[in-house]
Formats: sequence, structure tokens, C-alpha cells
Amino acid sequence: MPLKKCELLAPAGGMRELAAAVENGADAVYIGGRLFNARMNASNFGDEEMKQAVAYAHARNVKIYVTMNILLKDKELPEAVSYAADLYNIGVDALIIQDFGFGALLRKFLPGMPLHLSTQATVCNLSAAKTAGRLGYSRIVPARELSLPEIRELCGQSGVEIEVFIHGALCICYSGQCHMSRVIGGRSGNRGLCAQPCRLPYEIITGQKNQSGQINSQRNSHRNAGHENGLCYPLSPRDLCTVDFLPQLIEAGTASFKIEGRMKSAEYVGTVTSVYRKYIDLYYSLKRENSAGGNTSFNKYIVDDSDRKALLQIFNRGNFTSGYLKKNPGAALMSGTLPKHQGVFVGKVAGISKGKNLIDIALNPGSDIELSDGIEIHCEGLPGNVVTYRKELGNSLLRIGDIRGNVRPGADVYKISAGRQLAEIRRTFTPDKDGNLKPHALCPVHFRLTAELGKAPELEISECRFEGAAAGFEDRSEGAGQGAAAGFEGRSEGAGQGAISIKIRADNYICEKAVTKELTEQAAGAALRKCGGTPYRCESVSCSIEKGISVPASVLNELRRKALTLLEEKKSECTREKADSQRIGESVQLEIAKLAKEASLSAECSSNNASAAGAGAFGPGRSTAAGFCGEGGSAEGGFASRSTAAGFCGEDKSAEIPALELFFYNFQNKNISLCRHIKSLIDGASVSGPGHDAAASKSQLQVRILIPLTEFAGHEALVQNEAEKLFGKCAVMPYITNVSRGPEDNFIAKNFNAIVKSCAETGIVAGSLSWIKEFLDAGIRVYGDYGLNVFNSASRYFFENLGIQILSGSHEAIEHDANIPLMISEHNFGFEFMRDRKNQLYHMEQLPQGGKFIIRKAFTDIQLKELANDSLGKVLSGKNHVARIYM
Repeated sequence: MPLKKCELLAPAGGMRELAAAVENGADAVYIGGRLFNARMNASNFGDEEMKQAVAYAHARNVKIYVTMNILLKDKELPEAVSYAADLYNIGVDALIIQDFGFGALLRKFLPGMPLHLSTQATVCNLSAAKTAGRLGYSRIVPARELSLPEIRELCGQSGVEIEVFIHGALCICYSGQCHMSRVIGGRSGNRGLCAQPCRLPYEIITGQKNQSGQINSQRNSHRNAGHENGLCYPLSPRDLCTVDFLPQLIEAGTASFKIEGRMKSAEYVGTVTSVYRKYIDLYYSLKRENSAGGNTSFNKYIVDDSDRKALLQIFNRGNFTSGYLKKNPGAALMSGTLPKHQGVFVGKVAGISKGKNLIDIALNPGSDIELSDGIEIHCEGLPGNVVTYRKELGNSLLRIGDIRGNVRPGADVYKISAGRQLAEIRRTFTPDKDGNLKPHALCPVHFRLTAELGKAPELEISECRFEGAAAGFEDRSEGAGQGAAAGFEGRSEGAGQGAISIKIRADNYICEKAVTKELTEQAAGAALRKCGGTPYRCESVSCSIEKGISVPASVLNELRRKALTLLEEKKSECTREKADSQRIGESVQLEIAKLAKEASLSAECSSNNASAAGAGAFGPGRSTAAGFCGEGGSAEGGFASRSTAAGFCGEDKSAEIPALELFFYNFQNKNISLCRHIKSLIDGASVSGPGHDAAASKSQLQVRILIPLTEFAGHEALVQNEAEKLFGKCAVMPYITNVSRGPEDNFIAKNFNAIVKSCAETGIVAGSLSWIKEFLDAGIRVYGDYGLNVFNSASRYFFENLGIQILSGSHEAIEHDANIPLMISEHNFGFEFMRDRKNQLYHMEQLPQGGKFIIRKAFTDIQLKELANDSLGKVLSGKNHVARIYM
């Protein structure tokens, strides 16, 4: 069976960017619509533009994936599913989503729509990838922090397609686990409005807490003079570039290479797409030669310096990083003194012409500055401009203008835009003076002409077998089955499989005997090969022409034009059975209302109702009715509006008895002073408020202690005793972190049977899809934690039907002054505290499970005690059912 050729997936924020992606070799393009995507600040595509985008791409054998990758509120779900149905009807090839409840609704109401699980779902190991596949996702975009061996494992063993980011911006936080934008800026990345706090300046603080819990702060050498008042950018990574690693990623089994950048320009999209298209094709060309017996060495896979420079010139943040593919890059991951595009270093300021806005540049060897280039000088204020004056002075000195600002001799000069580069890439996707686009990425077609005396000439047009098939590769970009399964027949389905063929006859013309000039195959071929101005190129022509007949060139030209038009229309047509989007939206609304009604009944149930055996995709258990909710059962609605207290999770309506949860990042290094304070609060607790007798005692307050599994397993009795010494009667619950990979995964795999015994009574708390199925299969109760980002009734019900009780929903509902983890990062920051421009202090804390780091607001011990007082007061008054304190 032929190997599938890796797909090149490019971004597009609008029609211009779409053309740039397609015309420079993208096999697929991902775009956002008018609703519910993670780049709501991009131009995106309105309804008519979306139709045009799909038709344009499909006519050129390019797929369209639409991002709907945000967390959704209950009230948004009906419109979201209805909108997805509209996208289904126009032929969108797949949706990229994050919200598991939304995914469940789509599988029920739009079972033919392929679903890709966004990187914001934080899939970071084989267990999570397999589970996502069982839940109906045909493709997964795993965490960008994975190494080559981890990617290879997912590709080889998960059973689903794996899509890997290969170029563009990186997040410092694991995607989907970032709450910093919302907490400090009021705009949530999980809701499509990330304010990019990782690109803001901070002051790095050294020092330690004193006895009162205050930070003895000192400024240090991380500060960078001349940039944002001396602040630096400790959260801003460089952009990813993996062009050197494409052979390894292809051979690992990667299904799709994804370029980041839906907020980037068309010039950026076109440039990056063209470079990666070149080197993907180079790999397969070398592979083809090797398969043909040429024994080609892959040492011939060499990236040209001009292509590296093109990528750097179009956008970079202080050079590139290969991310975590080979190893943890440490400090080399970060962009340094600037969080924005830094261009290419071209020289230093050698002199200044006072009063004339002219400066002299001592050019770096091999560098040049041309008219229309944009430059920026690295000194205070970052002066620069587009070059409008240029004069060579000799000895590598160049005088340029018009440059305004406080320029300092000796300062570094960077070219941040190259006029020639931009002009060249624009020609690939910009219409000419007559308004016609000259396509560069053309689909090959074959013409067959039949002409017999006394009959109308007949022309058949068909798509050719795609390049690469003969070498044993199937071009993944041409379908490979997903579209066909969904009922879309308007696109070619692989190398020669299901290719479209159209046959037409000439109108009002019958072939006549030649009087002066008979029709020859050469003349017919010359007429039929003229495909200019269309997305097609004539690959070959075959003819069956009766000798001695005549057909005018005008007739052949009209046949060709009509055939090409019909082919484009056919390829752009969606033949799926139409979904009734309005009816679907109304059905979802009723579904959500039913969940909300059932939620009021679930409050009467014990908090331990969850089935330990699992269900739905995991095996026997509660019915999931096409992957969502069936008749009966119980669920909790309105989760997005759950009441929350500062620093803690929202209420848990599934339990009548109020509860206090103490979540320890590291139980061994616990804050004894805070523990004692909380113990005193518990001892003095008196439950009152709605549903509680005013004279009720503290015995009605449940205390749950959440401890890392790596500290709990094998030491459960000791941990329980220690917890009871600190807090009295309490339930200890071990948890798996939201980002389970590396050492933590190795620990679980190595000690799985022992862990099952340790957790038989307590159950286990999971912050992601990782290890859920394995523990359910082993008969262990599984509780879902905040990392699963349960934000609506559909998600909560979906997980409950899998046998998972949601202990804490998404932190999206937490108040802004919360002591929650704002980021989870693989990066070792190398310092403990930082301060933002609003004087807010943040604590960078290393987790014991695998060396990951969290960022959270830094509170003094006094502030933490006040937060505990406030939170427990809300629980005891009945305002909240559950409060969580992060320790």
C-alpha cells in the first residue's frame, strides 16, 4: 500500500492570505469563520467569504479546515453547532475544536463532519492520543513541547493522524492551560481573545520570602537597558523553525505539517509556505530516487542559506528555535530583548548627518540595503523607516534616509522588511492589471478529443494521477478518504482514485470534410493546451480524429473553456446531503435545556455516583447515544456560571455537603503556617446559609486533600496520617498533573499495578485525557480536574457518561484575583519571581512531577490567609458548595 504523503497545512486570516497559501503550495489551509475561533481578532471569513474560500481551495485540490477551537458556554452551544452545520453544507473538510462537549454534540448531530482535536486540548502522550481517537477525533494536534521520539510514538501507535507545528510563534505555556491573559488582561486565550501576556515586559526579581511572607526583591542583570524602561521579556519564546527536521518528522509518520500564523500577512504566509513546500518536495524527490534503485543519500537534503534568510527576513524573534524536538533548549528558546519581529542584522551605524535624517551604515559582509527596504536601529526608541534614499560611499559604507529618531553611532541596524522579497512573493497571489490571477499552483488535467465526420466533436477532461504516485506515495492533499466518507464527492480522492471526468459535445457544430486544412493531433493539442487564467495545466492530450476532417480552432477553444469551467464547478460543488442547521440548533437548545433540568436532580445524588467501569468509547456502562447523551442519566448544567471564590474552584452541585479542597503542588514542601491557619478555620467552622441548619457543626464540612500521585502512591498510609495530623478528618485524593509526560508518565507506567492498589479506595484525579481509560479499565474511580477545561453542561455530561465525575471545571470561571496556576510551562525560567508594569508580582514554581514550572500570582502569607478566610466563609455560608485552595 502506498505511503501517504505528508500534508502541508498553512494558515489564512483572510482571502488574500488564502490565495497566498494555495498558490505557494499548501495542501490544506486552516481558517476561522465569523464565530467561535481562537483568533477572533483576525480578519476571518464571513459567510459568503467562507463559501468563496471553500470553492477556491477545492477547485485547486486544497482542503479547508475551520477552527472552532474555543471553550463554549451553554448559551453558545446551539449557535455553534448550527454554524458547524452551515460549514458542513458548504463542504468544509474538517473542524478543529477544543471543547469536548461541543465535540460530543457534533458527533451526534453532524456525524459526517471530521473532527480534529486542537493543541489546546493538551494531548501530550500516547495514552491521551489513543483516548482522543476512541472519542471520534480523526486527527490530533498534540502539545508543541513534544520531542521527536514522542511524536514518533504517537504517529506509530495512536491509530489517528498526528499534526505537528513546524513553523511560527510558540506559546511559553502548554496550550489550553494558560489563564494569564484572562486574569491580568480580562481577555481569554481559551475564548479566542488572547492578549499575549507572554510578549509583555517584566522585571525579574531575585530574593526570598522573609518571615512575614514578603519578597525581599532586588533588580538584577536580566534587565535590558533601552527597551521598555529597562524591562525584559522573560516569557517570550523565539519562533519555531523546523525546516532542517522535515525528513525526521516525515519518517516519524507525521500526517500534517502545520504553519502557525492566522494573524500574519499574506506575504508571510506565501513565503513560509513556499519554502516548506520546496523542502517537503525535495525529501520525496530524494525518496523517490532511492526507491527507484538510485540509493540516494539523504545527505543531499540541504537547506539553502537563501531560504533560511528568506524565513528570517519575513519574520523572526531574534533568530529561530527548533523547540523541544531534540532536547529542552533552555535559554536558547527565548527571544531575548524584543518580543517582536527583529529582521536580519545588516550592519552598524557608522555616522549621522545632522539635520538631514541621513545615516551612514557600515554593512555586514554579504548584506545590503535597497530602496523600499524597511530598517530598524537597536537603540532607544527603535528608530527606523522605509529607505527612500540610498548612496554607496565605498568601503562597505552606505548612506541611507529618511531615518528619524535618536540614532546612536555604533548601534546595530536590522533590515525588518525587504522590498524585493515582498514584491516577488506578492506576484504569486496578486491579480494582474486586468484583475486576473495567474495561478502558480496548477492542477494537472488530461484532454481526450474525439472527432468523427458527421458528428459533433467530443471533449473529455479528467484529472491526472498526482505526482508522486508512481514512486509509491499517495498525495495526502488530494483527499485520501475523509471527504468521501462525509459524502463530499466534488474533490479528487487520491492518486488516481475517484478522479473527476467530464465529457461534453460541441454546440451547433458537426465535423465536416476538410476543404483546405484538415485537423491534426498537433493542431488540436496546441488549442487544448491553452489553460491560462485557470487553476489547471494541460498535462497531456490524446486524440481520436478521423482522417480528412476539419474542426475550426474557435470550436476547440470553446470546448476547452467549457470543459475547464465545468471541471472547476464540479470540484467546487459539495454533494453532501444537506444538514438542517436551524433544526439542529433548535435540537441542541432542547438538549442543553434537558441537561439543565436534570442537573437539578443530580444535586440529590451522592458525589460518588460515577461509574468506575467506564462507558461509551471506553466499554460497557452508561449509554452515550452517538457519543453524547442518551435517555435518562443525570448531568449538571450551567457550569460556566458556577460561583467561585478567589483562588479556588467553583461550586460542585453534585454534592450536598460543602467541601474544602486543598490542592498541594508539593506536599513535602507544604506551607506549615498556612496549613495551621486553615486547620484553625476548620476547627471553628459552623455551617449556615441556604440548605443548612444555622446550628450545624463543622462535621458537615468535607475536607479533601489533593496530592501529586508521585508522592501518594506507595506511601498512602503515611500521607493520610500526615494529612489528618494537619487538618483532622479528611479525604486524601491523588492526582495526575494536567501535563502528564516524561518522568510522571514513566512513573505511572512502571508502577501501574501498585498505583491501582494504592488508589483503590481513594480514586484518582486526572487533569487531562492521559491515563483515564487505563484507570477506568482497572476499576479505579476517576475524577476530572480543571485541566480538562469543562466549561459547559455538554462537557460535564459527556465526561460523566464516560464514568468520570468532574471534580473541578475549567478555571475560565475563576475570579481575576485567584491564586490559581496561570501557566504551566516546560521552560526553566531560571528565576523565582517577576513583576509586571502594574506592580503585580508573580511566582515561578517548579513542580516535583517531571520538572515543569507553573506561574501564579505571588501572595504573602498574610494575603493567603485572608484568601482562605474569604473562601471558606463563602462555603460555610452556602454561597459556594466547594472551595479550592492552591497550596
